[in-house]
Amino acid sequence: MKKTILVMVLFTTMAFGQIIDINKNVTNTPAIDNTIIAGPNNTQILKQVVILARDPGSTITIPSWFTASFTSPYGKIIQYFKQSTLDKCNYEPIVLTADATHGYEMTTTPIPANHEHGEQNLRNILSQIDVSKNFADYDYDNDGIVDVCFVSLTDYYSANNGYGVSGLSFFPSFETNDNWYIGGVLQGKVKIDVTVEVRSSNDEYTFMRIFVHENGHQFFEFADQEHRGGAYHDHYGLGSFDVMSNKGFNNQRPSPYSPPFAEIKCWVTPVILSNNNDYILQDYQYNKKLYKYEALSYSNSVPNQKYYLSYIVPSQSEVFSGFPTPDPNIGGLLIYHAKGNALSDDQDRFSNWKNKDIDLEYADGKFNWDDYRYKLDANPLSGRDKLDVRKMTNNNVTGGSFWDYRAGNYTTSIGDQSAFYLPADGKSFSFYSNPTSNLMNINENYDENIPSGLSVKNLRYENGQVKAAIKINDYSVSQNTTLPLGKWYFNNTLTVNAGVTLTIQPGTELYFSTNANLIVHGTLNAVGSSANRIKFDKIATSSNWNGISMGNGSSGNIQYCDIKNANYGFSISYVSPLIKYCNISNNGVGISLSYWANPTLVGNTINNNTSHGIACYYYSSPRLNDYYSDYNVIKDNGGCGVSANYNSNPVLSKGYYSNGNSIKNNSSYEVSANSNCTVDATNVWWNVTTPPYYNNNDFYQYQSSISIVPPRETDPNPGRSIQSNPEENNSQSTISLSMQGQDDDLTLAHEKQREKKYDEAISLFLEIFKKNKDELIGRYALVKIEECFTQAGKKDYREYSKKEIKPLLKEGSETYVAALELKLIKW
Repeated sequence: MKKTILVMVLFTTMAFGQIIDINKNVTNTPAIDNTIIAGPNNTQILKQVVILARDPGSTITIPSWFTASFTSPYGKIIQYFKQSTLDKCNYEPIVLTADATHGYEMTTTPIPANHEHGEQNLRNILSQIDVSKNFADYDYDNDGIVDVCFVSLTDYYSANNGYGVSGLSFFPSFETNDNWYIGGVLQGKVKIDVTVEVRSSNDEYTFMRIFVHENGHQFFEFADQEHRGGAYHDHYGLGSFDVMSNKGFNNQRPSPYSPPFAEIKCWVTPVILSNNNDYILQDYQYNKKLYKYEALSYSNSVPNQKYYLSYIVPSQSEVFSGFPTPDPNIGGLLIYHAKGNALSDDQDRFSNWKNKDIDLEYADGKFNWDDYRYKLDANPLSGRDKLDVRKMTNNNVTGGSFWDYRAGNYTTSIGDQSAFYLPADGKSFSFYSNPTSNLMNINENYDENIPSGLSVKNLRYENGQVKAAIKINDYSVSQNTTLPLGKWYFNNTLTVNAGVTLTIQPGTELYFSTNANLIVHGTLNAVGSSANRIKFDKIATSSNWNGISMGNGSSGNIQYCDIKNANYGFSISYVSPLIKYCNISNNGVGISLSYWANPTLVGNTINNNTSHGIACYYYSSPRLNDYYSDYNVIKDNGGCGVSANYNSNPVLSKGYYSNGNSIKNNSSYEVSANSNCTVDATNVWWNVTTPPYYNNNDFYQYQSSISIVPPRETDPNPGRSIQSNPEENNSQSTISLSMQGQDDDLTLAHEKQREKKYDEAISLFLEIFKKNKDELIGRYALVKIEECFTQAGKKDYREYSKKEIKPLLKEGSETYVAALELKLIKW
């Protein structure tokens, strides 16, 4: 049913002592198809009747700005609808007044707390008009109903005060004396519905902001976006960039309806970003160009995430002229993020900002600081010099920066008003560069982060045109990045580019869709803690993901992580990452190694994988016995515990400081070796409690050798099912290696050894020995020096030991004796 709107504007001399934000108490407005009729060239005409009224006894006259605002064709309200709808809607008001200078007079003064003018006042005004006007003349779609909006102004309000209410104000409808005919047949009397009421200070822009906001509800059924009118606003996803969210910038003219709304109403047809290209970005207002990318959601229960690129040149039109760009003639790029259809009107829309339909991806980062958070939190974006922060004043968000009260400094300003990506400012947009990106928030700590797959880089102004390099389905990390803490859902493969470090914080959870994986060409630094482990898993509704892949040129430090439900927990080639205190379970293969992959595995639990726990191919030699005092458990896998193939030489034996590994209860073999493999599996617990403490049937070798004697006679890892910190779980751990200040030195020495830079490794191990020659770690360094000589094929160890080692040892000392026993000194 189409209806005509009558707008009643009331002028009052009453002052209210209460400040109420725009549309503070909006009732749930029913879907109202107002009087919108077809115009030429695919435009629409918004028909509306404006009725002026005033408080009892008031002599206030109609302001000149009010008359001008409703005067065609250049009135500000008329132009607002035209420009905000990209020339798709022409607003045609009819203004009715009691006389040339006054509105109709009410009988009682409205009660401000009710946010309404009172039903009796409304009926009395309508009765006055009904005497002299035929309401049938305003029933443009001839459905027998005319909608009415009351608005009041007062000179006693301070600027920016007012309220708006939408929804039916009284029932039943007011019945006029005017007849309603269809085809010459009487249908009854024309009726009036009061659907909008507004009271405002006698200020042009305050009135306009409330007026167009309420008509956003009434004409277009737009929902409120994030404003709530409480003591302060703790978040603005849209801020002042949309009048359905907040007023406007610097309390000036109202901001337009946002681009996602424009697409919904078919005012603009976006250019779909469907390939990687260097795009020319034409402006939104004059050329009417909007660019859109839609990221598919990981779940049917979560809507697709939509991204709108809108290049705004404020000087192009008045309605955008308040947008804060440094150069209004060049402008800047805004990136809107929308989920859902942006028309939903949830009941708690004034406080439930985390679930609103539209927000902005601010160029300078997280826009979610309130009056308290800034005192407690560090900059949530490492590497950012500035943060987009706004002052909070009562119900208002004012543009500008925030004083840095954290340091007790009331003169230092932090943050800036940087929602815009500006040509040549160096900022780029990607899924990891902005914590407000891709959010489907149900909790403050970003419970669900959905990566956009969109990147915008090299934004520039070139020969009078704005250009940007845009990629879609881009889940690559191209700069050193710390992933914001939270739960991340990836529909696509995440890639860490060469030369780049991705740091994942303790407690972060990453979920991947079917066959997606994490590919590392650079460095993966995923170090959790026993209390806050990092989780890698499949999305619940997906089949297995493809796990973590590391290839030539990559490196990794992966600790306290849980890797589950992948086809391959790890796929590693050519490199030697550290994997420590991880649970690798319920995958196809736990760890797959090939082509000289020599990772160090410390304190991991590798269990319940459907195939092998560790599979080695082509010269891969993982070390499960390095200088750490911890150990691995490899058990209950569907294939072999450890499978070595094609010149692979895994070292499973008890390390110099460790208690040994436990390999047991694997369905095929505990260890298999095929084609020129040598497996050192001595001092391992095989879950056999009687001599000889192993079972020959648990091993398979073809053209290879497996050393298993001596085995462990007791389990060094009793009762361990999943990994936290093995030091905490093992009552039999008797060796404690003190490495305070030495861990970095040892790590570097081991890295050089793995890289076959033996001379550098020997020098580093020698320095560790010199500093700790009477400690356990010093003796370990001696072991590694001799090992490097052997691996390098050097024949001069005897001369080296005489020259470099013997002078440092005291004959008869514990280190001297141990070195002789281990044949580490030869003189």
